[in-house]
Amino acid sequence: MLRFLTELFFDGANMRRLGLRVGLGVAAIVVLLIGLVFLLVAAEQAVAAAIGPVYAPLVFAGACVLLSALLYGIGTYAWRSRPRPLAAAARAGVVREGLAVFAALLRREPARLVFAGLVLGALAEYLQKREDKPDENS
Repeated sequence: MLRFLTELFFDGANMRRLGLRVGLGVAAIVVLLIGLVFLLVAAEQAVAAAIGPVYAPLVFAGACVLLSALLYGIGTYAWRSRPRPLAAAARAGVVREGLAVFAALLRREPARLVFAGLVLGALAEYLQKREDKPDENS
């Protein structure tokens, strides 16, 4: 099935070129990682000559941990701040339906609309208090 779909979009020559490109890309990444390891080893030996063989690996390990935490934080921030068009469309649909119900209630029975407004206001206040709940230790 996958072969049929790829042949539908790519002919044999393009697939060979794509496979060659992916293979060379993977080889380039492996060589880059080997080079980075040698660079880190050389830097660690230079730092070890200056501050001692015990403290140099600790310095590099701490720097790697801090760098990984920074990269994780940046990735998490980027993931959470990504645009979500489907969620925006869903919210717009909910608002549209809510306004339709509001208009229908307003025309038919205004007393029910007042009651629904009170219930929704109390619910909104309850939910807002749960989100903005201050820390008890402060």
